[in-house]
Parts: sequence; C-alpha cells; structure tokens
Amino acid sequence: MAYERRLHNGTKHRAGRSLTMAAALLVSVLTTTLLAPLNAAAQTNDPAATSTPSAAPTALVDHAKKIVLPGDLPGVASAAWDLAVTPNAVWVLGIRSGEAVRLDPDTGRVVKRVALPAGGCLPQQCNGRDRIVADAHDAWVVSNGARVLVHIDVRRNTVSGTVPITGGGAPAAPVIDSSGVWLTADPTQSDIVHVDARTTQIDKTAHIGTGLVWPMAVIDGTLWVSGATVSDFGAPPSAEAMYRIDPKNATVVGTVPGMSGLGAALGDQLWISRSCCPSVTSTDGRTGAPGTDIDVHGGNFFLTTGGGFVWMRMFSFDRSSHWIARINPRDNTLTRIDLPASPVTGGIAFGHGAVWVTSWNENAVYRMKATAR
Repeated sequence: MAYERRLHNGTKHRAGRSLTMAAALLVSVLTTTLLAPLNAAAQTNDPAATSTPSAAPTALVDHAKKIVLPGDLPGVASAAWDLAVTPNAVWVLGIRSGEAVRLDPDTGRVVKRVALPAGGCLPQQCNGRDRIVADAHDAWVVSNGARVLVHIDVRRNTVSGTVPITGGGAPAAPVIDSSGVWLTADPTQSDIVHVDARTTQIDKTAHIGTGLVWPMAVIDGTLWVSGATVSDFGAPPSAEAMYRIDPKNATVVGTVPGMSGLGAALGDQLWISRSCCPSVTSTDGRTGAPGTDIDVHGGNFFLTTGGGFVWMRMFSFDRSSHWIARINPRDNTLTRIDLPASPVTGGIAFGHGAVWVTSWNENAVYRMKATAR
C-alpha cells in the first residue's frame, strides 16, 4: 500500500441535567456526528496538534476486490453497514433486510444468511448504533431497531438467543472476552453488563455510577470503559473519564478523568477516537496514561487494529468525502485511502491480510490487501 498522506502530530466541560436526559442526548450525538465541530478547540490539558503538507491520496477502488451482497426484499438491498472478521469468516451486518451475512474470506462467496429478529435502525434514524462483533465461536449483533443483542452461534450459523436493550439504545459496539461479551444494555443506568456465551444471559453487572458509559477493550486482564455526560445537544461532553474494571468481579478498580471515546486495542495500547474532538489518542492499556494525540481531520464512528496499524473509517463533516486513515504507531503518521462516495459511513475490520470495509450505496464489501508492519 503506497504511502499517500503523512501528518506528524504532537501530543495534544457542564454538569448533566439528569442521567436519562444526558444518556439520550449523548447517544443521539454519537449517532449523528462527532461531539464537536472540525475546528473545535482541544481540551485545555492537551497540547495542540500540528501537521505537515500531504500528498494526494490513493483510492480504495484502485486496490480492492468488490464483493456485492445479496438482497431479496423488493427494492431493498441488505445495505451493508458493519462487519467483523474472524479466523474463518467475514460477518456483514445488513441492517435494512435484518440479516447477518457470512462470507468466505478467501473467495468472498456467501456461505450463510442469518435472519435477525427485525430489521435494524437506519443510520441517524434512532438512538444508538447497530454493530456486529465476532470471534471463532460467536457473533454478537446490536439491533437497536429490535432493541436486543443477538447472539449467533457461528459453528451452526444460527441465532442462539437474545438479550434486551433498553433505555435509548446501545451507543457503542460490544467487547468480546474469553467467556462472552460486555455491553451497554441500558444507557440510563451507568452500567456495563456481561453476557455469558454459553447461556446468552447476563451474569455480571459493573456499576459505574455516573453518566453514559460504554465498553472499549480488554487489555492485559483489564476491561476499559469510557464514560461522559452532556448537557446541551451538540456540545462537547463534560465529566469525561475512563474506568478500569476488574472483569472477574465486575468492579471499578481505577478512574482516569478527562478523556472518553471509542476504543480499540493494539498490543498493550488502547487507541481512543475522542468524544471531544476529531482526534485519536494512544493510551497505555495497563495504566490509562495518555500518549500522543493525533488530529485526524474528520469524523469517525468505526476503528479497528491489525497488521501493526490502527485503521479508522473517516468522513468529512459535510459527508462529502469518506476515507480510511491508517496510523503507524511507530511514528504516529497517517496514510489516507479514499473510499467511494456515500451518504453514510460504515464498518471497517482487519484480517486475512486485508482491510475490509462496507459500502452502503453499493450494498458491497471491499477487500483491500494490506501488508503487515
């Protein structure tokens, strides 16, 4: 993959009215746009980011295989939205037709179409955001339209159970661990629940106790949870914090104030797409100590890691352009790969020597070969 855009960066709010109102507002804000405009000021404890001139970006369609998905409803394709890559499959969430499509990662052939309890929420049409995560044994789908977490047994390619989602919709993707998955099942309660994969039942609840909270990643035996409150629609969040959770007994063992966002693990580092502003921050996954803050110059709802890089699905704030930002953690530089035009963003995943992204307009998945660092 050619290096196209490098940006060298240095290291880089009001109380809520009520928990229910704050949760509803922040879920809505997270669903429709970033919590601050492109030129928003960074938090006062973060040095300003800097950048250098960049070269013209390359286009994904010049380097990728396009896999068009099936769609049986009259005039309605499945509308590929999110996806997850496992050792032997690629799972794609088609939210308009209400199904999870299993692809063969080598051929792109459709292996199985698993019907979900209901069609999902169209982007920006309801609180929360539908997501899919998976490993070699289980796939988990957040269906805010059906208001459930759907558990798919990937060895049988069948739905094995559901868990209710209440209180306004899950704001972020679940996080898989060795025995199940962590989820925000009710945003108004400031809790994170654990769902056991054997029973599809909630077996643990971590009580955070403040604001809206959502899981980010499990690193070195610690579950990291992000949290924030918001008092005015469209305003940056206040009372941002990250919480260290002991997953064995679901208790808070530490709090790191001043930062929140969507997270992805790369080794022992936690990379956070910030709630406050268009930037991503590397964080020590054992202590929560922040590292470099990188200005990514756009909005982001989906990020992943793989091949030694951080991959972010980006969009301009007027939604006129979409691209992948690849971050090299060795020197914190960016590579930009342009995506096809689309009215909405979509998922991104890494696996089988490739980056995979969904294309809403084309009801397709793109597979772009990527060399590991």
